[in-house]
This record gives sequence, structure tokens and C-alpha cells, in this order.
Amino acid sequence: MYSRRWLVVALIGAVLLAVGIYGYVATTTTVSIDLPQYPEPEDNAWSYMVRAGQIAEESHAERSFEAARQAERSGQQPDYVEAAAAYEAALQTLREGLYNDCRVPDPGPDLSAANAQLAGMRALARGLSLEAKALAAQGKADEAMDSIRDCLRLGRNMGINASILHDLAGIAICAIGAKALSDVLNSATPTPEKLVEFVAWNEQNRKNPQSLAHTILLDSDRGMKAMAHQMAATSTGRRTKLLPQNIITNIFWRAQQIYLVKVDKWARQPAFLRGKIPRSLSPMSSIAAPMYSRYAEKRDQSEAKMAGLSIRCALEAYNIRESNYPRTLANLVPDYIAELPADPFSGDDFHYELRTVDGQETYLLHSVAPDGG
Repeated sequence: MYSRRWLVVALIGAVLLAVGIYGYVATTTTVSIDLPQYPEPEDNAWSYMVRAGQIAEESHAERSFEAARQAERSGQQPDYVEAAAAYEAALQTLREGLYNDCRVPDPGPDLSAANAQLAGMRALARGLSLEAKALAAQGKADEAMDSIRDCLRLGRNMGINASILHDLAGIAICAIGAKALSDVLNSATPTPEKLVEFVAWNEQNRKNPQSLAHTILLDSDRGMKAMAHQMAATSTGRRTKLLPQNIITNIFWRAQQIYLVKVDKWARQPAFLRGKIPRSLSPMSSIAAPMYSRYAEKRDQSEAKMAGLSIRCALEAYNIRESNYPRTLANLVPDYIAELPADPFSGDDFHYELRTVDGQETYLLHSVAPDGG
């Protein structure tokens, strides 16, 4: 019985000693983590985006989107023109500053306000997708391409000075734009000149303004500051109570910095070279590593999708002019696309295969899976 008690005491002592040694190493090890700086533009596009989102919410425009989506699910033809009209005032405000320089503001303690803004951005993306479908239904396919362009721009704007949450929201908005583009190309025929113009624009726009590594660094820094703020807010204010919290926060933050040095090197590599995310003895590693890994995969998948949009539009432009699809993707360069984008998951060209379905020539275009398969 006594030996069992001593064993428990010894184990507790070993754990405390390990924590103490780890804390000492974490707080005395010097690491260099330079957070990226994104200056505030004079006329921030973000201000117009937020204001437009509020207008969409106040006008209850989302009801029109839900009605159109319900009609689609029921196999009916929605009145896209009427549905898009509900977003007209919001989209007019959005376009007053959408193409200005953009920077997502530093987050504040009010998470409800941030969530409301993200909901507003999603509403605007839905409005732009409805507008694109409405224009295509009216035979204005070229103008529909402009609406899709604005949707993709909206999504990309959310990736500048962004946290992981904001960037994921931007990725979701780009997915809405990608779906709208597919719907337009399946129901209408833009001019080849407009398609080539869109390809050139998309190739510039789709490049992430903020690297994967920078987003992770910013997100981690903000997360630790939020934790420190929360701990201070729940403190009684006494020094004897606050001091241990400061020590704990400092240990966690320094340990996270040490871990981020490894993550930063991992995140700077191309997707096909990264491999598994590094782990460490950091107490934050078991939480952060899976989150960072899933985020990186989502981001890489979005980059592949956006690059695929450029190739698809180039293929459609080629088909309109030549009355057939090219034998290889290389035939698209340079008249339809300046340079073929690489598949993020392989570093090589996208897979392209000509097919015949019901007597009609078509094609299969896809990226390899994240595992390279």
C-alpha cells in the first residue's frame, strides 16, 4: 500500500519536474518569429464590403436566395432576375469600393460582430452568383462573367491580414463563384474574347495575397493574445492571482513560438513537398497541428479549383474558335492562357483527357488528390 502511494507521489513529482524543465526551456529559449505587416489602405475595400453586407441583411435579401435554391432543388426553374433584384442595393454599394486595396482589420474582442460580418460576406457572394445566373438567363453571358469575377475578388479580399477563419470564409466564397461559373458555362456561351480576358484576370487574382505561413503566424499570434485577454478578464485582479496566469500564458506562448519555427518551414514548401505537419512536445502542438494541416489542405484544394477555372475558360474559348477542344493543354499557350498553372498537389500540369459522350466531344480535367493519387 505504501509503495503504491510512493509510486503515485513519484509520478506526480516527475510530472511537475518535467513541466518545470519544459517551462524553463520554453521561457529562456530565444526564437525569431517575424509577424507579417499589412498596412491599412487609405480607402479600404473592407469598409464597402461590410456596409454592403449590412444592406443585404437589412433588406432580407437572403430570402430570395433561399427561394431560388428551393426551386432548384425541386427541379423548377427559378426566376433568377427577380431573386437577384433583392441584392441590387447591396451590390451597388459593394462595387463602389470592391476593387480598392483591401485589408481585413485586426480582430477585436467582440466575436459576434465578426460573425455578423462574415455572414454578410456570404450573403453578398450569393447575390453575385444569382446576378450571374440572371444575366446568363437574359443572354448576357459576358456580363455574367463580370459578376463571377466580382465574387472571386470578394473572396480573395478576405485573405489579406486574415486569420484562418477569415481565409476559410474567403475560400468558401470563391467556391460559390466557381459554382456560378460552372452554371453559366453550362447554360450560356460567353464570347471567346471575354473568356480569354477572364483567364488573364483570374490568373492574377487567384494568387493568394497572403502566404499559408503568414496566415498561420497571424492566427497563432491572435489566438494567444485572445487567450491572455480571456485569462486576464476572468482574474480577480489580485497580483497573487494574476501572476500564475501570466507565467502560464508566457510558457504557452514561448512554447508555441518554438513550435511555429518548424511549422513556418513546413508551410513555406509547395503542397506536393510538404508531407506531414511537424509535431513537437509543445502542449499546443496536439491542438494546432491537425487544425493547421486541415487548413493547408483546404487552401491547396481552393488553389487547384481556381487554377482549374482558368484552364476551363481557356478550353471553352479554344472550342468556340476552333470548333473542337485541343489535343493537349499546351495548345492553349499563349493565345488562350499565358502560362499553364501547375497542379498544387503534383507540381505538374493538370490531368487532361479528351472524351466523347453521346457523340459529343468533351474532356476530363482534374487535379490529383492531396495524397498524389
